[in-house]
Amino acid sequence: MIESKYEDGPVTDVANRKAEIEIAPVTDKRGRAAFVDLGRAFSDRLENFVPQIRSEQIELVDPAKNPFFGHARVQLFIAKRGDTPVGRISAHIDELALAMPPEQGFGPGTGFFGFGFAWGLNNGVLEGDKYTAARDKAWDAMRRAVTPDGKLGWVQQIGKDPQKTDSESSQLYGVGGMLLFSSEMLENPAR
Repeated sequence: MIESKYEDGPVTDVANRKAEIEIAPVTDKRGRAAFVDLGRAFSDRLENFVPQIRSEQIELVDPAKNPFFGHARVQLFIAKRGDTPVGRISAHIDELALAMPPEQGFGPGTGFFGFGFAWGLNNGVLEGDKYTAARDKAWDAMRRAVTPDGKLGWVQQIGKDPQKTDSESSQLYGVGGMLLFSSEMLENPAR
C-alpha cells in the first residue's frame, strides 16, 4: 500500500493490482451493447445527466453503421474485476487523420500513448514485440518533434477540436509528456 496524503487514508498501488483486472476485447454485437451500457451505467451516477438515446450510442460503435470505421482501426475493450465490469477502453487509429498534414491539426503525431507503452513494457504490464515496436515508433516521432535548438514543437493547443500546429506550437503538458516518456526510455531504451 502507498500511504495517501488525503483524508480517506491509504491508496492502493495500482501497479501491484494488475492481476485483479482482466481486459477483454469486444468482438461482437453483444459486446458492443455491453460497452455502451457500461458507459451509461457510469453516467447514471451524475446528477441531471441525460444520456443520448441508447440505439444511437450503439450505432456509434457499430462498424456497419458508423463511417469512421471505414478509415480507422478500432478496438473496444471492457475491463472486469472478476465478473464485474469496471471500465472500458476505446483504442483507435484514424488513418485518414494520419494522412493529413500536421499544419491542419492532424498528421502523424507522437501522442501520450508512447509513454503508456514505455511504462507498460518497463513495469511488466505489456509484453511482446508489437508493443516494443509501437513504443519505438512513438519515440522516433517524439524526437522528430524537437527542433534543433531543443524546443518541443507540433504540440496541439488545448481545445475542443484539432487546431493547426507547427514547429513553434508548444504547451507545458506536451513538455511534461516528453519528460515522462524520456524517463521511461532511460530505463529501457529503444532498440
